[in-house]
Amino acid sequence: MPELVKNYSNGSAIKIVYSVSQNVSKNQSTVTMTLYVHRDSYGPSWNTHCNSYIQLDGANVMTYTGSFRISTSWVKIGSTVSKTVTHNSDGTKTIALKGFFDSQGLTTKLDDLTVTGNVTLKTIPRASKVNGVSGSTIGSPITVSISREVSGFTHKVYYSFGSVKDRLLGSNVGTSLTFTPPMEDCGQVPNSTSGTATIRVDTYNGSTKIGSSSKNITLKVPSSVVPTMTGISFTPINGQVPAGWEIYVQTKSKVTAKITGAAGAYGSTIKSYSISGGGYSGTSSSLTTGFLNKAGSISFTAKITDSRGRTATKTASISVEEYAPPVLSLAKAFRCNEQGEEQDDGAYLSLTLQFSGHDLGGKNAITGGYRTQAEEGSWSGLSPAENGKAVIFPANPDLTLTVQAQAADTFGEVTKDLTVNSTRFIMDFRAGGNGIAFGKAAEYDDLLDTNWEARFRKGIQMMDANGAFYALVYNGANLWIGALRTDDSGETLAGHHTGKTYISAGIDEVTGKGHNSIYVSVPSSESEAQNFEALHKGNTMQKLWSGSWSSGTITVPGSDQYSIFKISMQGQGTTILAAKQAQYVRGGNSYSSDTPSVVFYHFAATFSGEKWTFVACNSNALGSTSLNKITVTEIWGIV
Repeated sequence: MPELVKNYSNGSAIKIVYSVSQNVSKNQSTVTMTLYVHRDSYGPSWNTHCNSYIQLDGANVMTYTGSFRISTSWVKIGSTVSKTVTHNSDGTKTIALKGFFDSQGLTTKLDDLTVTGNVTLKTIPRASKVNGVSGSTIGSPITVSISREVSGFTHKVYYSFGSVKDRLLGSNVGTSLTFTPPMEDCGQVPNSTSGTATIRVDTYNGSTKIGSSSKNITLKVPSSVVPTMTGISFTPINGQVPAGWEIYVQTKSKVTAKITGAAGAYGSTIKSYSISGGGYSGTSSSLTTGFLNKAGSISFTAKITDSRGRTATKTASISVEEYAPPVLSLAKAFRCNEQGEEQDDGAYLSLTLQFSGHDLGGKNAITGGYRTQAEEGSWSGLSPAENGKAVIFPANPDLTLTVQAQAADTFGEVTKDLTVNSTRFIMDFRAGGNGIAFGKAAEYDDLLDTNWEARFRKGIQMMDANGAFYALVYNGANLWIGALRTDDSGETLAGHHTGKTYISAGIDEVTGKGHNSIYVSVPSSESEAQNFEALHKGNTMQKLWSGSWSSGTITVPGSDQYSIFKISMQGQGTTILAAKQAQYVRGGNSYSSDTPSVVFYHFAATFSGEKWTFVACNSNALGSTSLNKITVTEIWGIV
């Protein structure tokens, strides 16, 4: 048996003999102790009383004060005692023992004998530990590995996750357990794709709980857990399309696309929507398009995002019927006889129309028609015309008619106006002698009417009711338009113009060419005429110079002909409008953004003829005194 011994130099000695037994389930040890004393060969010694004890961790567990007889052999003092101590939670325990004997004056050799020492008890096996966890996805197997101290120990394994507390996974578990977290547990993390779970292992010796060990793990929501939707529903917005047609028509139909059956998965909620298709897009659960501008199969894609950030998409299509307005490919009209044979002086009119369109599967009828109008008259009612078949109808030979041909469908019509002249004559007098016509019938009183182009070899003079003359005169050099007066000899001169003269000039439709200038002359006589240039085609936004200019003098060709300029700057989305004043060209501009912020631009130069000398070109922000120098890249003449 183990013992603690103290030997003294005078031959005396004292010891504690002890033994230890353990209760594993209670985490306790019982220590049994006996005190012994002996002396040298000059003994024995005895007396009727003494003072002796055994202490464990500072507390007396045995006290003896009776008689004793001590010789050279070990003598037991008092009684054998046992004391139960509880180990630490990890199963370890160290105790302090002390033995004491005093003969109370019998002999100094037996006074104050003391033995002390620390005894480390055998560690009692305690709770097993969670050694490891493999697997981390909800709905998939997860294995818990257990490291146990005693092979006979068993375990209960528990699982906690969110509001799930201490769900029992298994009893009488040895060194491992495999379990599958149910998919419903995804609902414990509705706003995240993972969360922290706790695995706890309780260790048992038989039915007695020894202790616990736990481990936190990260559980992930499977990637397959995404929001869902039934699909996309479509509701037509017909507009001009009759509801009974039940079709979508290009440029005439709109549609509302709506996400249906959108739902989160295992506790998540839908946070955002988007739909796109047909050239339109939106960020709500429904989208109403503008007019559908393409024909054929039009795909729409819907997307939803849940509170975990997971998405789901679906695509669905609608069919849009191709449509374009009717086309009137031929509209031909001429005078004829009653049988439709062409005659210049016919009292009938032959009209042939060819037209086409999109009948949308027979739902959209394409029809032709016409109506007529005499000059200064009103329109007749609309009459039908078959496609490609001539229509013969009476037409007064004395009247010039406008025939309006029409091709129409449900959505609208296209028209073309044809002019059919009155019957052809070289010259015709109006009945009553009040009108005359050339190349046509005379239809109007007090009017000379011609269906031919006219050429006048001399000027044209007109006189109003007051006797004032107006003229269009070409004198071989200039074309004069205005009022007339005569000199003392009675010769007609281009004279003073007291009214307005309107002059229109443009580009020749055939050649695409035009004159460079339009001049207006304001004379008192031909010899005194002063011509003023009213417009020069070069005056309209001409680029005069390009390059890189931030200092010095440059030549800007043609700039002496302009007063207002556009200044372009390097790297800027803004241009400057500048004007001449004295010897300066100065201008500025600014812009505001939606931040908001305001930026100002400034330009200044001096000029002499076509020579420009740089003064400044810069920008600054509102409220700032700092100027940013900018390079000029282009100069345009405007006016």
